[in-house]
Amino acid sequence: MKRIFRGKGKEPAESSRNSEPEAQRQRRETQEKAAEEEVRNLVTYKWKSGSLSQQPSNLREEFFRGKMNSLKDKTTGFLCEKDVPEKEFKPFGVIKKFKALGWEAALKTYDGESKRLYMEEIEDWVATLTLHVGTSPSKVKLEGWVNETKVTMSFDTLNAIAKFDSKGSNKYVYPDLEDLYFNPDKHSTWNMMLDDLFVPGADRGNLHREELKLKPKLVHLILQHNIIPRRGDKAEVRFYDVPILYAIMHGKPMVSFRYLVIYNIWLSRDSIDRKSIPHCRLITALLKKAGVISSDSVAIPKRFTPFNVKNLGVNWTYVDGDTHHVLKSGNGNRKWSVLKAGNQEDSGEEEVEEGDSTFGDAMEEDNEDDDQPAHNVGASTAAAEAAGSSRAPRSNRPFEYDMMDLNPDWAFSGSMQDTIRNARPAQYYHWPELTRVMFDHNTRLGASQERATKQLHDRQEMWNRAHAYAFQQEINHRYEDDRQGRMHDQWHAGQEVVPDPPVIDYTTLPPYDGSVTYPTPQIHHSAWVDPRQAQAPQQQEGGDGGAFGFGEFNDMFTQIFGPPQPRYY
Repeated sequence: MKRIFRGKGKEPAESSRNSEPEAQRQRRETQEKAAEEEVRNLVTYKWKSGSLSQQPSNLREEFFRGKMNSLKDKTTGFLCEKDVPEKEFKPFGVIKKFKALGWEAALKTYDGESKRLYMEEIEDWVATLTLHVGTSPSKVKLEGWVNETKVTMSFDTLNAIAKFDSKGSNKYVYPDLEDLYFNPDKHSTWNMMLDDLFVPGADRGNLHREELKLKPKLVHLILQHNIIPRRGDKAEVRFYDVPILYAIMHGKPMVSFRYLVIYNIWLSRDSIDRKSIPHCRLITALLKKAGVISSDSVAIPKRFTPFNVKNLGVNWTYVDGDTHHVLKSGNGNRKWSVLKAGNQEDSGEEEVEEGDSTFGDAMEEDNEDDDQPAHNVGASTAAAEAAGSSRAPRSNRPFEYDMMDLNPDWAFSGSMQDTIRNARPAQYYHWPELTRVMFDHNTRLGASQERATKQLHDRQEMWNRAHAYAFQQEINHRYEDDRQGRMHDQWHAGQEVVPDPPVIDYTTLPPYDGSVTYPTPQIHHSAWVDPRQAQAPQQQEGGDGGAFGFGEFNDMFTQIFGPPQPRYY
């Protein structure tokens, strides 16, 4: 019998493993292999798909930093807001549009910097972010760490920097992320928003900035930097730009700007494709207020330039005229002219202060629908004198023939837009542009003709009713005259005067023998107009005027000829 020694060393362990049951040994080896595989996966794991929040929590910070480090120029991923000078953009009504939403604070920056960017602190904070949804949309917040200090971005901490959402929290809405960011084109108002923001015939599959109408195009420049920033493809309009751009142009729906900021930062961090950090200057102001950025913090040099109406970029031209601010886009055929302060037209109207002109003012020349300028012209002094006019001309400018109305989309105005849109068939957007324009024009002409026909019918009906009312009154006048004459004859003959004799049924009377004198049967008055309505209290105060509502004509005649006078018999 072989003897086993139980001394020190590895022999006993090896002996115990050899002596364990086969099933237990296989189970142990499987567990060891799984543990080794897990360790290898943690070392070699890569972020290939899905959102960052779906990745292992201990690797999210590393993955985010790796995403940012993959940029050739890392500074391009730090998206910084720009100041919007009120003096330059107020004449075009831009400031007024943002104030209508309570977003005027979004047009300024609050980091106090002009040449420095604190990349390290900003990246540290965004890399460690966690999202806390809260019990309501207004309670959402982001929490991150910088230098072992927790910094929170919430509605309250943002308001401590500036008064964002200045209209009051109860007036703002918080759209679902699906409708706002991911699938806004599935919303029921999508086509309506596109019709409002883009020129007719614009490609609805790929939205381009050059196909925006001139006013939304100018606002879109600011939106790309201060509202929903992005790093690339600025020549295109992203689907999630559309509902926000529409809200700015119309002042509704009133979406919370703080809500947008928080989710802009979170979704950019969470996306594998968005290699950027938006709202960097607002984040810097937040970190400074939390005390994690000091004078000793290291910053890279970066020059921040505000928006300049004279240098808006490619395809923009600003002309500072003697009497007008003029913006031109594209090849110069799309113009937008705003009258300067102190150069109001002499038309007896109230003076317009600088900046009070909105996007709907008559002084604008925006006909981006076919890249042609709109009409906004006045007769010159010489033309007025040649015409022998005694009134002062509305403008001293010469007649500008290049500003005549050459817009083929003149049908799109007022409620006519809804009529045209409802008439379009499903295949409308697959037609050539010329076909669509002609279809809309024919729709407008048909609707205009139908409307004119109805208006003519209404005028004729009112005219007929006025004459019918007068005719019924004449019937009553004759009835009163005959009644007075009959009663006078009865009184003169010594007979009993009967004011309103009853209707006589002659079939019940005996043969006439001349011994009995019956009163003359009454003459029927008008069946439409009450013969005694002039004495009714409601008619003295102005009423309906009978079953057919002719009181307005009675009131009209009273205003013209005075109250009814007693008739002479």
